[in-house]
Amino acid sequence: MTIAKAHPPSEVLAAFVDARLPRPQVVPVAEHLADCAECRFVVESAAEALDEVKVYPRTALVGWLSVAAMVGVGYLLMPMARTIWEMRELRGMSQGQVRIIEPRVTGGFAYAGRPRTMRSGARDEEGPPPEQAIFQGKAAELLEDAKNNHFASGAHARGIAHLMLKETPQAIAELTSVTAVHPDDAKAWSDLAAAQIVAGQYAEAHAAAERALKIDPKLNEARFNRALATYNRKPEDSVAEWNDYLHHDPTGPWSQEAKEKLEYARQQ
Repeated sequence: MTIAKAHPPSEVLAAFVDARLPRPQVVPVAEHLADCAECRFVVESAAEALDEVKVYPRTALVGWLSVAAMVGVGYLLMPMARTIWEMRELRGMSQGQVRIIEPRVTGGFAYAGRPRTMRSGARDEEGPPPEQAIFQGKAAELLEDAKNNHFASGAHARGIAHLMLKETPQAIAELTSVTAVHPDDAKAWSDLAAAQIVAGQYAEAHAAAERALKIDPKLNEARFNRALATYNRKPEDSVAEWNDYLHHDPTGPWSQEAKEKLEYARQQ
């Protein structure tokens, strides 16, 4: 039985993600991934996890996909890889400088202060700060590059890009499609909660964040979004959830903001 017909062993998929797979095995694995949604999901998740801890091996993987492209399947997988690279660049741009929305997004986005609120017509006409405009420009590029990515990574990335572009209904639609196909994807549920908070759908956001935490109790992005959904609806009801967040993240960059919201909630 060939690799293309059977699920490749986990070590083979890991080698593919890390661009360590011998060239003779690249094509059969790529062929399998083109037809197997289950293994594509594993590869996408592994690639995202790898991307959070080190620079993604773009050059090597391009070479592997070029080999696969000789039989056609590389063109199917290239959008997935390109989307992951674009997401890495978008996260890199966030590094403590840009925050478009109040809730937390998964994937390693760095902490930044609360989004600046425009209160006067004159200031509105000035447009967003330069760094925000650049960040949203990169989000627009990601959206364009991911439009032909029909894997879960594509829909998830499009959802985040729409959210950064303040196109909330489209973000909710994309992220809902991911949770429908992959109901055990905790990050997709958490990001859906973030989009629903921006849309003012606090009950739905709370439910989505709860779903994420049932899948992955360590996902602090979902824990923050759960508390924020309650806080935006009725601050005094969010005390227990902010305490729970601070129990799991007592000193992280988001903790100070959580402490401020907790203090306000206690005063209500």
